[in-house]
Formats: sequence, structure tokens, C-alpha cells
Amino acid sequence: SKEIELIHLKFCKSLLNVKTTFSNMGVYGELGRYPSYINRYTRIIKFWCKIVSSSNLLIEKMYYYFCECNVKRNNWAYQVKYLLDCYGFSYVWNNPFCVDLNSFHIFFKERVIDTFKQNWNQRLQECGTLDIYKKCKTVFEFENYLDVLPFKLRSNVSKLRLASHKLAIET
Repeated sequence: SKEIELIHLKFCKSLLNVKTTFSNMGVYGELGRYPSYINRYTRIIKFWCKIVSSSNLLIEKMYYYFCECNVKRNNWAYQVKYLLDCYGFSYVWNNPFCVDLNSFHIFFKERVIDTFKQNWNQRLQECGTLDIYKKCKTVFEFENYLDVLPFKLRSNVSKLRLASHKLAIET
């Protein structure tokens, strides 16, 4: 998944025509894109919901076998529990039928996106090279100028906003 995300970021940076060493947070914010782990985590939880609510005896026995394994084991069920714990849904692991399992993955995805946006905003504020960007970017969303402007102008605006240029303004 790390390799896929690197390819995703490389593609996004080439769309904006910024340096490959540039801050990932600026690229995500400018394009309004989320890292691929968000969809991956959501699919894992959606699959877990299907397993938990399954009436298939074989699936049920396999699931409970993984749940009863030593917690130190690094199995799939333990990873699901860890994901739920990380995003504040421990109670769902303990009692999965306290929520609607058909739509729980939607709430989970919203929580993961909200967490990402909070981290994005915090990292953006801590970044010293994105001073101009912090002033003009207040909401995590796709910037409309990327659709309207021609490539050369769009590239220059992106470089200026993201401080990925050769101007000596910092010194």
C-alpha cells in the first residue's frame, strides 16, 4: 500500500507540476484528494461487517477462531480490532450488533476522513514552507483554478501557492 500511495502522490505532483520532494499535505489539499488508505480501511471494515453478520457456519467458526487467538498474534481479526480502536469504535468490536452493520462502514469512513483532515490541518500549520498556502487555503477541497486555467498558467499558480518555485523569497 505504501508503494501505491507513492505512485498516487507522484501522479498528483506531476498534475500540479511541483517538485517531487514537495510537501504531501499541500498536494493533498490543493487537489482535495485523500490517501488511498482511507478507502482500504473502509473496505476492510465493510468486509468485516459482512463476516460478522453472515449466517454461514464455516465463516462464523473461522471468525471466532481468529478472535479467540492470542491477542499478540498479528492476524486479520486483530488488525480489524486495532482499526476500530484507533478511530474510537471499540464498542462496535465488543458488540457489533449495536450498530447497523449494513451502513456502519459509511460512518467509519467519515471518521477516518475527519481524522485525516484534522491531521492535515495540524501538519499544514506546523509547516514553515507553506506560509502563503496557509493564508489562501482554508478548506480541504479541490481548487477550481485547476479546471479553468491552461496548463502553463495552472502550473505557475500551483507553484506559487505551494512555494515550489525558484524565487528567493525565503532568504
